[in-house]
Amino acid sequence: MIPRRAIDLRHRHVAPTPVEPPPFPATAAALLRLVAKERVTLGEIAEVIASDASLLAELLRVANSAFVGARGEISSIEQAALILGMKKVAGIATSVAMRSSLGALWKTEAVRRCWLHNLASALTAEGMARVLDMPQEEAYSAALLHDIGRFALLFKHQGAYLHLLQTGPADEGEFRTQEREYFGVEHAEAGRAFLVGLGLPPVLVYGAATHHDVPTQTTPESTSFTHVACRIATSIGFPERQQDKDAPQDSFEALAGLLPEGHRAPLIRHAQYLENTVKTLMGAYERALG
Repeated sequence: MIPRRAIDLRHRHVAPTPVEPPPFPATAAALLRLVAKERVTLGEIAEVIASDASLLAELLRVANSAFVGARGEISSIEQAALILGMKKVAGIATSVAMRSSLGALWKTEAVRRCWLHNLASALTAEGMARVLDMPQEEAYSAALLHDIGRFALLFKHQGAYLHLLQTGPADEGEFRTQEREYFGVEHAEAGRAFLVGLGLPPVLVYGAATHHDVPTQTTPESTSFTHVACRIATSIGFPERQQDKDAPQDSFEALAGLLPEGHRAPLIRHAQYLENTVKTLMGAYERALG
């Protein structure tokens, strides 16, 4: 159990402060930087995890459980990269590092749900890109990073932010208003600051900063893609917060309609395939990550 702070968020006020990169575990931050890179080498991944034998062991266990099965065919990081691809390996390693860094916080449904939503969004974006014959790794990376600001705030404020996740308003706009009121910054802004601090490309920074904004004709395609993947992930059972679970969800057709016209029909035709694929992989991820 996490020690509960006696906090009544209705009476907690923090004066707004300049948006600065919140503290973040070094290993997880290094892995997120690799997830965002256009090209990742095996050596870069190996260098990050080389000093942590338990991280490597967990990476291989999760990779086998989620993607190969009980046969345990992946026995080295080289095999994992060959079978899954560099970005997927970096993503798995990031999930393992986040779980380890969060400690007891990971055991709360609110925190696990947030990270699993990121994963589901990434897998959804990857599947959408596959259907549309677009770069899959770029779509996966952008979606995995889109909600990282929630974790930046969680690492900085611990139990106080957890309490808001668990009890905050269902309406996302009201929730973000409370984030600003209690912590001086809302999670999209915190995500932007964190990704800028990592030196990531502007398109990824912009995607994290604006992922709640409904796409328009001037929205970069990758940002629209992330927004739609996030909302599809929520609609098929992987919401960011418990409060979102029972909220009315838009249809797949309506969400596909937010993308450029040429993308809509192929995605709608493959809607069931995408949903089944994401649910299958997420079931394996949930079992593997515990």
